[in-house]
Amino acid sequence: MGGITNFVDKSCDTYTGYSYDAYKQLRGLGNLTRGPQNKASRGLRKIKGLVPSPSGAVDSALGELNIALDNAMPDLSDVDTLKDIVSKCTPLKNLLNGTGSLNDAVDFMGGMVGNIADDVFNDAIGSIFSSIKEYASSLNILDVGDLFGNLGLDKVLGGLDGLLDCISNMCPGPGTDDLIWATQQLQEEMMFTDDGKFDTDALLANVGISGDQKLNIENIEVQMADMRAKSEETMTKQVETIFEQVSAAKKNKYIGKISSYF
Repeated sequence: MGGITNFVDKSCDTYTGYSYDAYKQLRGLGNLTRGPQNKASRGLRKIKGLVPSPSGAVDSALGELNIALDNAMPDLSDVDTLKDIVSKCTPLKNLLNGTGSLNDAVDFMGGMVGNIADDVFNDAIGSIFSSIKEYASSLNILDVGDLFGNLGLDKVLGGLDGLLDCISNMCPGPGTDDLIWATQQLQEEMMFTDDGKFDTDALLANVGISGDQKLNIENIEVQMADMRAKSEETMTKQVETIFEQVSAAKKNKYIGKISSYF
């Protein structure tokens, strides 16, 4: 029995130490999110109390933006566009030379898609969305959500949750209770959900945004995220098609026009 007790005691010490380390890491990530969150809060306070934009106008603007984004996407099936991109994109050239990877090339092209999307969105602020007052706030919130994902907040939180579960069952007491309480306070402060996503509802409630404004903001935020995901998926499929076309051209010298480029 003494051996088991000793094992449990040592396990408590170990997992409690791991828990504090994970909490400190989460606290550090919170410092990185504070600036973007404050920016989102300031933007929301600027529109608080204003008459909400008509929902029909928001839907119409989102439709126009979707069309604008589609039109801005390059057609990589065109052979001249294919030649131009491959010749200028180092990850693609590396892949063709056998020194790169598909993931590297797709990641690089995904960044290009992000730049295209940013350009379209920024242009839309002064044109398509000029009359939609909730637009800028929606983008700020989307930026915070992206930051949470890029920081891997969900993974850190998942690890900490598991550790807290261990020590709360193995070694309950004031120290464990204090750490659980501190984590809960941090969750409220950082405004993240139980799965590590940014809690938009908490931010909107904290500022005091009206119901109709909230609906507009969430509509814009969700649809823009969907548009971006769709654009990235489209580009990924096109990049994969590039590799198929170029590989076939390099293997078959009788392909003609495409093979003459490489």
